[in-house]
Amino acid sequence: MARHLQSAVAKRPRNSSLELLRIVSALLICGRHFVGANLEFIASQPLSVNKVFLQAVVYAGGKVGVVCFFLISAWYLCDPDVEIKGCLRRAWLLERDLVFWSVALFGSFAAFDRGVLTSRLAVGMVLPVVVDVWWYPASYVIFLLLLPFVVRGLRALGGHLHALLALTLLLLWGGIAGILPGVTLDMEKESVFVFLYLFTLATYVRWYGRPPCRSTAVKMAALGLAISIGANIALNIAAMRVPSLAGKVTYIVQNEWMLPVSLMGFGLFFLFLGYEWHSPLVNRLARWAFPCYLINAYPAMKMSLWSGVFRLQPMYDSPLLIVSITWPLLATYLVSGVAEEAKALLFRLTFDRKRGGLFEKAWTSRIARSIRQILCGASSNEMLA
Repeated sequence: MARHLQSAVAKRPRNSSLELLRIVSALLICGRHFVGANLEFIASQPLSVNKVFLQAVVYAGGKVGVVCFFLISAWYLCDPDVEIKGCLRRAWLLERDLVFWSVALFGSFAAFDRGVLTSRLAVGMVLPVVVDVWWYPASYVIFLLLLPFVVRGLRALGGHLHALLALTLLLLWGGIAGILPGVTLDMEKESVFVFLYLFTLATYVRWYGRPPCRSTAVKMAALGLAISIGANIALNIAAMRVPSLAGKVTYIVQNEWMLPVSLMGFGLFFLFLGYEWHSPLVNRLARWAFPCYLINAYPAMKMSLWSGVFRLQPMYDSPLLIVSITWPLLATYLVSGVAEEAKALLFRLTFDRKRGGLFEKAWTSRIARSIRQILCGASSNEMLA
């Protein structure tokens, strides 16, 4: 029955509202990289509307985009019957895409700008997850490997203990480490633990609660934005008296678990989740979101793109700054989309004649069956099915 329901869900058309959020998230991430490549320049400017907009809205929006990106996937990965095989297959297909983009991007820079390449990126052509070429997909692959066990562990807690765990996480990293400067509580950088944190919160709502209504979702996002803007203005004023603070005015939106980022991320996600409509065009364009992230977040690409091809300084004082910085983001998304369509055509002609066929052969091989028998005592174990 569980597999029948999974199959039925899988055949339903994607909710274009969430697919639109996927596109918005990719653009927000691009915006953060654009601002991030020019943080020192922005920090040196006097306090202004444009400065606060870039630091507290655009720069913060990138991490909000990451939260939304993950929640869109996590919301549908909460199935209590999630199987190891399904998670391994997802990781396999993701790794395949990462290898392709790593090779393609490395080859492009080797031909036109090899001075920005490193030995780490060379190894990344074969092992992009191991050398962490991109933190998000590398951590997401690890998350997929842990997912079946995490889901069963959280389900075993029951609603009451799950709620206490979620509140504890919110207090530790959303409240204390998410507000106080210099306090990390061992959550020091982006890693799989960011996903486990967000997943624990999302699964509680998914299993035991109900998503907030649209008005509440808007209030959550607005509160997070207000905290971000308020803290940014206060810290910029303080930096006028203490110049050493100039480089720390964005600390409160530096990571996904920070309170304002989490509020905006969950608020936006629940807002878009509250609508359901279907558009083949939007769903098609949403396929470009992840390749857009991979291309613009490639280490060699960041500085070349956001400090070379596109420059923030000439547009900084524009009264229409929001318009000025939007077109580079849209252009990046469009070019990434063209590259993704070319890659998809190549895969259809080669690897995807039977999508996941190689994984199925490996999974059903004698060696794989023997390993499953050793681990579980029976190759038909439900969790490994």
